[in-house]
Amino acid sequence: MTFVVEDGTGKTNSNSYVSVAETDAYFEDRGNLNWAGTDSEKESYLIQATDYVDLRFKSKLLGNKETETQALEFPRNTYPGVIPRDLRRAVFEYALRAKDAALMPDPTSHESGRQLRSFRDKTDILESEWVFEPGTSVQLIKPYPFADLYMREFIKISGSKVIRN
Repeated sequence: MTFVVEDGTGKTNSNSYVSVAETDAYFEDRGNLNWAGTDSEKESYLIQATDYVDLRFKSKLLGNKETETQALEFPRNTYPGVIPRDLRRAVFEYALRAKDAALMPDPTSHESGRQLRSFRDKTDILESEWVFEPGTSVQLIKPYPFADLYMREFIKISGSKVIRN
């Protein structure tokens, strides 16, 4: 794996918005000891976090890519030539969460295809219980409030109305 950090020039081969050193400094400043591991492991988490940002927010981002050939969604014409500070902070936070679990895990489902809310299996006097998610609306994307808040300035707000008197 080649780890290439986007520097705001619209690289064609970048796969992260931030470097390991920048991420280490961010968590060190905050006294967060959970960001530990080899540089190779950290690079993997940063790539996962960058992929997550691009996949989750792509259709909601303000503006357009600066170039058609750039590998990532940033830089954008709304933030030309830079990777904004709050975007980098969001990637730091998502990377920390990627260290512990998949950011966008596949949903747990029953063999019927219905999404499971919970499952209980009792071994004494064999008993099983499946509780399914109600309705058809299923939340497939887990919220990460702290990291998500850093992304809000880059997102289009849909469904809002302006009422004038």
